Amino acid sequence: MSWGYERSKCPPSDWEKQFPVANGKRQSPIDILTGDVRVDKKLRPINLAWKNESASEIFCNGHSVQVTFKPGSTLTGAHLSSEYELLQFHIHWGSDIGQGAEHFINGESGDAEIHFVHWNKGKYASPEEAMKHGDGLAVVGAVIHERDDVEDSQCPGKYLTSFFPKVFEMGKKYPISKDMELQQLLPQDKNFFCYEGSLTTPPLLECVMWILLKQPLYLSPSTMTTLRSLPCLHGGNLSNNYRPPQPTKNRMVRSNNSNL
Repeated sequence: MSWGYERSKCPPSDWEKQFPVANGKRQSPIDILTGDVRVDKKLRPINLAWKNESASEIFCNGHSVQVTFKPGSTLTGAHLSSEYELLQFHIHWGSDIGQGAEHFINGESGDAEIHFVHWNKGKYASPEEAMKHGDGLAVVGAVIHERDDVEDSQCPGKYLTSFFPKVFEMGKKYPISKDMELQQLLPQDKNFFCYEGSLTTPPLLECVMWILLKQPLYLSPSTMTTLRSLPCLHGGNLSNNYRPPQPTKNRMVRSNNSNL
């Protein structure tokens, strides 16, 4: 059975039937309750040594839109013990305002969420090997809010959609022939929450060191409309491609500063 979201025969509520780890001890996303967050001064600033020329291809797989990268862009810092290399980023979003982000903050959702996925190059031989271990991947995420007062010319999402083909053919990979200024796709403020979790899509492996930026990213309504018009694996347009928050199960969420 093919997994999917609301219109599939196997939506998130049924993922456990194919992937028992869905009921594991460190599943993601979660609802971050700031009153329970521990401020840890030992956490290092995140260092994103990303190379704009490393963006390779963009494609729509029917579950999300994804950009893949050539080797060379790295992540260190936070609660990570070695160097991680950027593999890809993708986005989750909702059909309406008020839903679409995977991580909640104090019970509230955003309208979308972007995830930059890295693998532990400093410790493991390949991404496939890394995903067998609890520290195998590191994901830098940012919650996205749709706002009417965001001008398209100032919108990071508008910059992203400039790399879209005129029409996405599902599964077809489109080369990226110009540099992608990756820092435009994240908030300027890099203060963060961090915790140990999992992939938010099947196979839901519990191999992710999560870094969720505190400051949201803002996208214009026209950019969100573009995302909501992408093709879905199960027919129609793709929306509500997000997993609801999972039980925290006594995990500690830490922050690098007290501005919660």
